[in-house]
Amino acid sequence: MPRSLEVSLNYIKTLSILLVMAVLFGGNTNIGGEYKYFLLAPVVLALFCHLLYYSKIKLNNYSIYLILSLTLCFAIIQLEFMKILAWMTAIILCMCMQSAKIQNELIYYFVKYLNRFNVVFSLICIVLILDLYFFEGWLYNFMHTLNIIKSDIGVSFWNFPSGRIVGYVGQASLVPAFIILPSIIQLIFFDEGAKTKFSYIVNLIFCILSFGGSTVVLYLLVPFIFISFKIFSIKIFKLIPFITQLVFGLGLYHFLRAPDFLWKYDQSFFQIRSLDDRFSSGVKRVYVILEQFKEIFLSTNIFTGVNVNDTAHFGNIIFTNAYRIGIIGYVLAFYVFVKLNNNILNLVKTSKTHSDILKISVFYSCVLQFFIYNDFGMSNYYGFVMILILNFLTEKMIKSHSKTNNNENLSL
Repeated sequence: MPRSLEVSLNYIKTLSILLVMAVLFGGNTNIGGEYKYFLLAPVVLALFCHLLYYSKIKLNNYSIYLILSLTLCFAIIQLEFMKILAWMTAIILCMCMQSAKIQNELIYYFVKYLNRFNVVFSLICIVLILDLYFFEGWLYNFMHTLNIIKSDIGVSFWNFPSGRIVGYVGQASLVPAFIILPSIIQLIFFDEGAKTKFSYIVNLIFCILSFGGSTVVLYLLVPFIFISFKIFSIKIFKLIPFITQLVFGLGLYHFLRAPDFLWKYDQSFFQIRSLDDRFSSGVKRVYVILEQFKEIFLSTNIFTGVNVNDTAHFGNIIFTNAYRIGIIGYVLAFYVFVKLNNNILNLVKTSKTHSDILKISVFYSCVLQFFIYNDFGMSNYYGFVMILILNFLTEKMIKSHSKTNNNENLSL
């Protein structure tokens, strides 16, 4: 296929499927089992061949620079070979997403195919949950034996035992990143009517039945965000990235003075079994974020990050990247937050119906969770691909609304 010719639709669809396969074979999923990295290698190689063949790549997205910084840090300073390979994979995926002239179609089909896959798994999981609640659970046990469906710690819900089924992701905390986010992206930016709404409802039912604390927090915030958008000026929300950093700074001050003030339920940290423990789980998440912030704050290697340990590695996107590569990671990740926050608020300004604002409220709740509370699934290459997509789609919609308003003004 000569480069001068238009890229065929089948080529774009194939490329989109390869990108979906690449993110599904990542470290946070069960797809492929122990052979996932053998399956990932030819997919990444095929995507790399696309980059060699299709030369029109735009490197004008701010998330690219964060990924490049991570790769260079691991390559030059920390010399960790496996992490270098992981971030080179991230660069390949994100550069593919930046393919000029086909970017619109590529992102559309990527989101569409990812959601189709999610809907199929969500339907399977809903059937298994009903089987576990109301029947003997033989189908659930069969699927679990085959390691097709992942379930983590047990949860007692209305006296029904549950394995807390989380589909193909590693744990319930990953559901917002892998299931809710692509679903709400399609609903806002690629709404195709009844099919899109049906997909979202199916995914929503599964997310609720997965009984993850992150999902509960995300949807509890939605009505507050929606009401706040209607009552307060949008300008106030532009301060949220700065206010959150101030709050974490104050929290760190108290944390250093009394490091056990949040750790009240340490005996049950890995034994969350009931609805009442969801709040306890959320409190411990704040503790872990502050522990991560403390490690960054006390580190002397401000330009190389600190050594990762099991406690402090999991936090929000900003602190995780600061933890990896020091002050460079913090500044770039914080800029990503500010930029994306402003883009979403500009969408709120141009939204004309309550339905649109409600959708954006769910979308905004996702973004706030990833950058403030829980970055599970969003600080690997899947996360950076999604951040790149969010930036592209929000800016594109803002430009579209601005063009429409200008045309309306000219017609007047």
